[in-house]
Amino acid sequence: MHLLERFMLVKILAAFILLSGLSASRTQAETLQWKFAVGDTYLLEVQQTVEQKTTVLLQPVEATTTLSMGVRWEITAVQPDGSAELTQTFEKLSLKVQSEDSAEVDYDSGRTQQSSASGEELHKAIRPLLNTPIQLTMRPDGQITEVKASEESLKKIRESSGSVKLRTALSPEGLQNMLALISTPLPDKEIQPGETWNRERRSGTGGQQLDVTHRFEFTGTEEVEGVALAKIEFSTTLKPGEPDTSSAQGPMIQSQDSTGSYWFDAELGYPSRCEQTPLRCRKSFEAIQATSRMALRSR
Repeated sequence: MHLLERFMLVKILAAFILLSGLSASRTQAETLQWKFAVGDTYLLEVQQTVEQKTTVLLQPVEATTTLSMGVRWEITAVQPDGSAELTQTFEKLSLKVQSEDSAEVDYDSGRTQQSSASGEELHKAIRPLLNTPIQLTMRPDGQITEVKASEESLKKIRESSGSVKLRTALSPEGLQNMLALISTPLPDKEIQPGETWNRERRSGTGGQQLDVTHRFEFTGTEEVEGVALAKIEFSTTLKPGEPDTSSAQGPMIQSQDSTGSYWFDAELGYPSRCEQTPLRCRKSFEAIQATSRMALRSR
């Protein structure tokens, strides 16, 4: 082969490799939006493990809480702007608490008879709330814009015999906070691997204002159990404000951060799973580390 022919062949091969690389990067570009249809039903399964280390009377006390929850979503209407109206029902809950300074709690809403007195007390509190409908409005980008409950549902929550923390967690606002992982805000345009976006919001808990910053990065497509899913990695940092001492409840948050991953099925139009590992929170006299996993599947 002559030198000129070799030179031309090298240029052609180089151009082919470059075009192949561009083509591969384009195929990974994704438009990630929820696809809503009236009548679609989903089951959201939540699993969370929380490890707490608290100082009581100058002595360290450790506790581990394991939570498993099932929530049903049914799309009842799709608005002209593409937002969906969903009915959410809380279907099942299991809770296990192991602590050095108190009796073990072992509760499962699927059991007709609980194994302990504490489990029976929880059952009395939670049973009225099972299958109580709450209405959500969600945009195609995944953000939940409205949470409302009927007066009957609110009455059940208020009259529940559980603790203030339990009633707060199972209230519309509490469930919305818990579902924040699965309602990650998505860009309304095609995105390429490596693109990032942020979301800032203000939250409040226990008489303390919190500034929350979420950072997201689309890292590309990943095969999970034979299905190509778009993967988003995220990190969250929380900056505490000055507490309102008149309404403060419990230890104040000093710092909190977390990282995680989120997998979205662009073809079906909903996220299939989300993991937050770990969440680290430090309060006065208390340190918390939590791991959360969520899975969403169509029924």
